[in-house]
Amino acid sequence: MLIFCLKTAQTVKKLTSTDYLGTKPRPTSTTAVHPDGDKSRNMKIALLSLFTLFFSISTYCQTYDICVYGGTSAGVMAAYSAKMAGKSVLLIEPSKHLGGLSTGGLGQTDIGNKYAITGISRDFYRRIGQHYGKFEQWTFEPHVAENLFQEYVKRANFAILMEHRLLSVNSKQAAIESIAIGNVVNNEKKIIKAKIFIDCTYEGDLMAKAGVSYTVGREAN
Repeated sequence: MLIFCLKTAQTVKKLTSTDYLGTKPRPTSTTAVHPDGDKSRNMKIALLSLFTLFFSISTYCQTYDICVYGGTSAGVMAAYSAKMAGKSVLLIEPSKHLGGLSTGGLGQTDIGNKYAITGISRDFYRRIGQHYGKFEQWTFEPHVAENLFQEYVKRANFAILMEHRLLSVNSKQAAIESIAIGNVVNNEKKIIKAKIFIDCTYEGDLMAKAGVSYTVGREAN
């Protein structure tokens, strides 16, 4: 990248026919030109090129091992597990809140046999229990669950983008290479590349845009 920038600056110095953007003729040999002014102009063009380069990299070249779309309970835990396994991870959530139904009011867990619940799910309910002074807790308030999901994010320290929605999917040979997402507040667009994409939304938007076949509705009772 540094070599590219230096080459850009060298190329700028070789321009002889036009000024910046080709809008002003260069001085002829009969016109007095202050050397510092010429250097200043070249420096401004070089800095503009550097700014454009860095802006492009930061906006369009974000690459991860795993990209999880949907900050539901499953999305947070998928991102957490992947990061704890040593992968670079990005979690994308279209709304302002993490946790999906668990933080949206569904705090009465249908557990059945609680001994069948293991892994990170059991860890979640035991951490909920710590908040209420118990060993484990199966019912909880939405804000308690959301605070706990935020703790998982901080503990694993993975990247997260809130209020970003899916715009399009770029696939090649039935594999997703990148996705375009947009900020719901200012419409800023980002291109995200990843080796693996995981759809953890309830709606399956990523799978649908990727061309995965689906059926709307359900079987009769």
